[in-house]
Amino acid sequence: MLTLDAYLSDGIHRDREDIAAIERILAETGETIVQKFDDKTKDWPYEIRRKDPDESREFSQSTTAMMIHAIDLLREAVPRGPCEPYPFKLGALSERLGEQRKAAFKALVARIAPSEKDGSESEAPCPSTWSGTYGTDDPLTLSFLAEILPVRDSGSDNQVWRYAKKRAKDLLHRDPEKDISGFFDFSSPGPEGKPPQKSTPLTNAFIPLRVVRACRLLDVRDTEDEKNEANYLRYFESTLHDQLSYSAIPDSRFDPAELIFCLEGLLRLPEQSVDTRLFDRVLDVLEAAQNTSAHWRPNKPFLRSERGLVLFPISVEAANSLRWSCAALDKDERFHPYSERYIALFRRFWEWLAARRVTFGSGKSGWHSDHVADPDSIQLWDTAQVVGFLLGYRRSLYNHIARTTLRISRFNVRKPERARQSWSDATRDKQQTRKTVIAEAANDKASLRKDFEPVTSLGNYFATYRKVEEEFLIPWLEGISPRNYSMLLYGPPGTGKTSVAENLADALCFRLITITVSDFLAGGGGEVEARAKMIFDVLEAQANVVILFDEIDELVLDRSSKRHREQDTVFKFMTPGMLTKLNNLRRAERSIFIMATNYAYRIDPAIRRTGRIDENYLLLPPDAASRRRMLTDFLSSTFRISGGEA
Repeated sequence: MLTLDAYLSDGIHRDREDIAAIERILAETGETIVQKFDDKTKDWPYEIRRKDPDESREFSQSTTAMMIHAIDLLREAVPRGPCEPYPFKLGALSERLGEQRKAAFKALVARIAPSEKDGSESEAPCPSTWSGTYGTDDPLTLSFLAEILPVRDSGSDNQVWRYAKKRAKDLLHRDPEKDISGFFDFSSPGPEGKPPQKSTPLTNAFIPLRVVRACRLLDVRDTEDEKNEANYLRYFESTLHDQLSYSAIPDSRFDPAELIFCLEGLLRLPEQSVDTRLFDRVLDVLEAAQNTSAHWRPNKPFLRSERGLVLFPISVEAANSLRWSCAALDKDERFHPYSERYIALFRRFWEWLAARRVTFGSGKSGWHSDHVADPDSIQLWDTAQVVGFLLGYRRSLYNHIARTTLRISRFNVRKPERARQSWSDATRDKQQTRKTVIAEAANDKASLRKDFEPVTSLGNYFATYRKVEEEFLIPWLEGISPRNYSMLLYGPPGTGKTSVAENLADALCFRLITITVSDFLAGGGGEVEARAKMIFDVLEAQANVVILFDEIDELVLDRSSKRHREQDTVFKFMTPGMLTKLNNLRRAERSIFIMATNYAYRIDPAIRRTGRIDENYLLLPPDAASRRRMLTDFLSSTFRISGGEA
C-alpha cells in the first residue's frame, strides 16, 4: 500500500523531474519555432534538415494552423478556465511567438478567404482550404483551423469562421463508414492551378474523429445534427468493439491507434457511452500493446495513391487523443482511480518521445514522423503535435501529484455543494456560468451574502461577506490577476468562520480541505516537524481548492508573548518553521487558504504580515437585524410560513 511518506520520498521526485525536463524541452522547441519563422512568407517550412539549409517554403495551410495552435498552447492563449494553476511561462520568447502568431494567422486567413481574385475588382471567391496532400475543404485542415479560430461571429476572421462552421456541418451530414470518399475532394486545383496529389480515402476512425472535433470546437449542433451524430456514434461504438475483439487475436487487424480514436469519438458525443468497465478494458488492451510498441504506432492508413503510397496518422496524434479522453473522464470521479494507470501509459510514451528528439545546428530541436527514420530532419508539423502532448502530459502530472498526495494523506476533504442562491447580483451570472448554484437564473434571488452577513448595522467595514466577495470570490471567478490567496478570519466562537470557508468553496466549486492540530500530531509528538513538512508538501501540490487551518494557534503563537514563553509542548518551536511553510504556500498561488482563530492577538505578527496573509477579516456575532432575519428564515423554512416576523 502506497503511503504518503513513501510517495513524497520517491514517486513525487520522479514526477517533478519529468515536469522539469518537459519544461526545458518546450522552451527549446519554442526557440526553434521562432527561429524558423519566415518574416516574408509568414509561415514555417514543412521540414528542417541538418544538411540542407534551403528548406521548401511552399505555404501549407494545415501546417500553419498546427503551428499557430502550438504557439497558443505554449503561450497559454487558449483559455483553460478561470485561475490557471499551472502556467507555463516563456518570458521574452512569449512576446516573439505572439507576434509571429498574429502575422501567420493574418496570412492564413487571407489565403482561405482572399478579398480579391488576381488583384481585380471582381467578386471575391468563396472561402476554401486547400492542401497538396488532402485536397480541397478537407476535414484535417478544417479541424486544425477550428482549433485556432475564436468562437464568435464577428471580427476580421468572420468570413473564415462562417465557412468553417458550414463546412463542419456539411461533413457531419455524411455517413462516416459508407460515404468516406465524400470527405475529400481532389478535383479542384490549388494556388496557381497546381493540382493536389490525388488519393483514395480509406475507412479509418481518424477522419470521422476530426470531423466531430471540428463540430465541437465550432459549436455545430442542432436537431438535424443530433440525428447525424447517431451515425457517428454507431460507427465509433462498432469500430471500438471490433478493435477490442481484434486485440485478443494474434496477428489480426488490431490497430491500437484506431481504438484510441474511437474512444475519444464516443466521448465527444454522448459521454454516457463509456462506462468504467469499458474504459478498464481499453486500458488493459493499451497496456498490453505497449509491451510491443511504446507508441501505439498506427498501422491503418486513411489515404492511398494509385502507386501504393499510403498516409497514416502519427503516433502522437493517438497519444493526444488518449490524453484528451482521460482528461474528459476525470471529470467523473468514478474514473479517478484510473489516473495512476494512464499516467504510466503516458510516461512510457514520453520516454519514447524523449529518445526520438532530434537536435542539431544552433539550438534547433524537434521531432519527425515515426514513419520516417531520419535523424537529420525535423518536421515542424509533427513537432507542433508533440508540443500539445507535452503540455497535456505536464498538466496530467501536476494533477496526478495533487490527487495522489491528497488521497493518501487522508485529510478532511469536503466536496463542493451547489448552493440554492448566488452570493449577490454581482456574482449571479458568474456562478450560473460555473454551475455552482441549483436555482435557475430567473429564480435566483442572489441572497447568500445577505443571508449569512452577520453584521449589517456598522457599515461596510464590518461586512465580511461583502469584502470576501469583492476581494476573493469575484477575482477568482473571473480569473483576474493579481488575486488574493490567503485570509485570516478571527472573532468569537460560533460566528461562522467555517461557514465562510464552506460558502466560498461552494461558490468557486472548489474542494475544502480542513487542517487541524490533530493532523500535525498524526505521526506522534516527536514527528511534528516532519509531519508539518509532509502536510505542506501536500497542500502546495493542490490547485483550485480552499484550505482551512482551523484553530492551529498553538503552532503559530506570538513568540514575544507570555503564552509562548510558558508553552511546554512540542509546538513551542513550530512558529519559525510555519513562517516559511505558509510563505511557500502563498507564493505557489494555486489555492486559497484561510486561517481561522478565536484569538487573533495570539498569532505571531510575522504570520499575519502581507505576503503570507493577504487580508484580515473580523467576524462578529450577528446584530439584532441579522438575528431577526435568521430567525424569520428559520421559521419560514421549518413551518413553511412566509412573511413572518420574529
